Amino acid sequence: MFTMHELNISVEMGGAMFCAICAICAVLFSSIERRYRWYLMTMFTAVFFALTGDALGDIFTGRPGLLATIATHAGHPAYYIGAYVLLGLYVSYLCGRIEDATGIVYRRTRIAAWITCFLWSLLMILGLFYYMDANNNYHRTELYWLAQLPIILCGIISVAFLLRSRKQLNSKAFYCMLLYSLAPAIGAIAQIATRSINFTAIAVSAGLIVLFLEMQGHSAQLLQERTEQLARSREELTENRIAVMVSQIQPHFMFNTLDSIYYLCLTDSQLAADAVDKFSTYLRANLASLDRTTPIPLPTEIAHVRTYLELEKMSKAELLEYTIEVQAEDFAVPALSVQTLVENAVRHGTGKRPGGGTVSVSVEDAGSAYEVWVVDNGVGFDATAEPAPGRHTGIQNTRARLEAMCNGELIIKSELGKGTTALIRIPKESAGIHEDAQFYSHDSKMWEVTP
Repeated sequence: MFTMHELNISVEMGGAMFCAICAICAVLFSSIERRYRWYLMTMFTAVFFALTGDALGDIFTGRPGLLATIATHAGHPAYYIGAYVLLGLYVSYLCGRIEDATGIVYRRTRIAAWITCFLWSLLMILGLFYYMDANNNYHRTELYWLAQLPIILCGIISVAFLLRSRKQLNSKAFYCMLLYSLAPAIGAIAQIATRSINFTAIAVSAGLIVLFLEMQGHSAQLLQERTEQLARSREELTENRIAVMVSQIQPHFMFNTLDSIYYLCLTDSQLAADAVDKFSTYLRANLASLDRTTPIPLPTEIAHVRTYLELEKMSKAELLEYTIEVQAEDFAVPALSVQTLVENAVRHGTGKRPGGGTVSVSVEDAGSAYEVWVVDNGVGFDATAEPAPGRHTGIQNTRARLEAMCNGELIIKSELGKGTTALIRIPKESAGIHEDAQFYSHDSKMWEVTP
């Protein structure tokens, strides 16, 4: 028949072994977020050392000898320090979960919790809560209740935080963390009233297991949400590519080009054939961009830009001049990114300026980044004005694809009556050409860059 003393030792040793297993599982379960795995692992480890230390202290209490002295004088402090470290870890864990749900940062709460842990550990070492006699017997002091005070206060404060954030937390997380907050506090109160069973350790161990299981479910839910978000992102990317393609094949451009080809058919059949060839090349490049999920080599994009400008010049004649100067080309850009800026420069810049204007495209090596400049001397626009609904869709898509594919940025400056300057800047560490850059290799014309 177990005595209460032996029962307490058995419960503590069994709890310590279980916490050791849970700590290992917390490390191995990759489905749990990394920072929460660390919290759970360290919390289980703290409880393991606390229970092991207290159990060893109880086993050797009242026994003579050096081993008993070491076990009792090291085991009981390990219990207190482990319990206080666990308190700081749980407060940090709870603040992290509430911050994820509400966006409110509890930095001061974390700091206060760890300062409390340090101070109470120091008070324990100074002998404020208990002392060991010459026979290695453990005795509580009159201020022992202070040892349990941080645990009780932590429970009360944690419950208050949880109640305030209840609407942002899902019900399962709320009740599991509420249980873990209350259980140690109730156990600490019971611990003050009794000397036989370590109710605090039992309550902490049980609550921590509940917390571990809840974290598993929470991580599974996060994984599902991220999978759904990835699916939505892929769908949005497809829609963006379609929007870019549609924005590039504008009806007015097609009609003007076909009108020019019709006129050339009547006057110069060879030029008409060249125009048809360029127009088909242009359309193939736009349609091919729908399947692109990675950047293309810059020469490919420049070739497409040149084709577009030549087709525009066919219908605009003396109203459009352009220059293309490439000083660096060993990098990649999203398909139709430069093309979008050039078309905007023609349609909304020089195309609206009486007497036409000039569009300049230049590519430079700017040291840490590659820069693509598209400059026009057209009518410009008020960059501070709110764009009309549906306007600048191509620009927005281009900016988003530059950021997603190349970690690049798009900067646009404009002034009414003076023109617009667009700058694509791509960091060199993000400017590599992907392995599937031979996307257009089936059609050599797509690679051709007119000198």
